[in-house]
This record gives sequence, structure tokens and C-alpha cells, in this order.
Amino acid sequence: VEGVVLYDNGITTNISHSNGQSYSRRSLKIKDNTGTINITIWNEKIVEVPEQIVNKTIRMRNGKINHYHGKPAF
Repeated sequence: VEGVVLYDNGITTNISHSNGQSYSRRSLKIKDNTGTINITIWNEKIVEVPEQIVNKTIRMRNGKINHYHGKPAF
């Protein structure tokens, strides 16, 4: 998946209700000539993405496409 970052919701840290462990995530939305897709980056992978990323082109690899609220998400 490659595209221009439209927005970055920043990093959030939460506690899992099922096992009590903390986890971090960073949510981005990117756009290319076919449309937009939401990207969620988890835990230690967050540091691999620069802090100032909006309006820059990124390429994500080795991810998993899911459907979230009826829309594809990476």
C-alpha cells in the first residue's frame, strides 16, 4: 500500500480488557489514485514511522487487509 498521508491521529495507549496488557496504536489515513484507506500501526512498529508524516508519501508492506465498519483497513 502506497499513498499520501491525509491525517495522523497520533499515538494512543490503552489497556486490553481481555488480558490487562497495554498496547499502543497509531492510526493514519492515506490516499492514492484509487481512493483512501485507514492504516493502523501497532506497538513497536510505531517508531518506524516519522512523527511529521502528514502530506508525505509512505509505503507500507507486509500488512494485513481487514474490513472495519465495511471499509478496507490495512
